Amino acid sequence: MASYVLSYPFKCWACQTAWAEAMWPKTLDSVEVQVRLRAIYGSLESERELRRRVDRVMDEVKQLIGKCNKEAMAKENALDSELQQILRDIHREPCTVVECQERLDRVAQPVDYAKFENDRRHIIENSRGTPGS
Repeated sequence: MASYVLSYPFKCWACQTAWAEAMWPKTLDSVEVQVRLRAIYGSLESERELRRRVDRVMDEVKQLIGKCNKEAMAKENALDSELQQILRDIHREPCTVVECQERLDRVAQPVDYAKFENDRRHIIENSRGTPGS
């Protein structure tokens, strides 16, 4: 199984969330999928709304992990693409915090799904506890 190094806490919520993007392989880069997602979400209202969307997507992904039938895999791939787009919208500007970039560089390796669930929960708990949530 693959392994990765992960240190907490990240210095900003956007970097904590961007970690999730590094954890998921990019499986759907389809223009059609991106156009549909942009049509659904349009312009993004606020960081708080983005956090709610990320939490909802992550909860749905959690329910799908472990299922192997075609329908579940297609849904997981769609949620993966949706999550990646939301994270790109959150983190439009490169983070200037060196520690965040170093940590993201270390974790952008193949995923160890056995550790993913625990790390995902930790990120969500930390992001909910940040100011402005």
